[in-house]
Amino acid sequence: MPYATGLALQEQLFNEALPRKRELEPARHALISLTHTPVITMGKHADPHNILFSKDVLTERGVELHHTSRGGDVTYHGPGQLTVYPIIDLEDLGIGVKKYVWSLEEAVMKLLAEYGFRNTTRIEGASGVWVPGERSYDKVCAVGIYCSKYITMHGLALNVDLDTSIYNLINPCGFTDKGVTTMERLLSSSLPPMEDIEKRLIELLAQEWGISRIELATF
Repeated sequence: MPYATGLALQEQLFNEALPRKRELEPARHALISLTHTPVITMGKHADPHNILFSKDVLTERGVELHHTSRGGDVTYHGPGQLTVYPIIDLEDLGIGVKKYVWSLEEAVMKLLAEYGFRNTTRIEGASGVWVPGERSYDKVCAVGIYCSKYITMHGLALNVDLDTSIYNLINPCGFTDKGVTTMERLLSSSLPPMEDIEKRLIELLAQEWGISRIELATF
């Protein structure tokens, strides 16, 4: 799905949630799960120097460029990556923003552990899920969110089996001393189907938030 289309879906759900909250109506938690066509996104604090090639080169490679309201720096979305955008009311769930980010990371760490890889970690000051790499640490899942009135947008991007050479176009998340990896590389057993990974990750997220009902939009 093109990034602009996915963003429009998020904004629609976000804009529906805000008036419900003002009118004190029951919260409706939603989640969009999809795979984007190739795109580099720049968070609101992104440094343009972390995009290492011109827009013309990106276009030649079939990669779009979008500015976005999420936190963080520069990252990539594309085929072989599972992107999850929760549109949820943190106040209704009784959790703060820091704990919410922690819950996104925790669900991914539990998912990888269930599939046999338990050597995941967090890095202070760098959101996402990391694993020990050749130079330093490699990121297997990026996390970047936006939150207003305790309603969330954006979310996580889990590298399942994407071609990581595309990251040579950028300094991922602004880092020059850290790399990226995929579930396919980390798992000693065969990689489960994307649909199975998606289903289980959504279940684990719902468990982290303590909710039994969530509206799903998967693509």
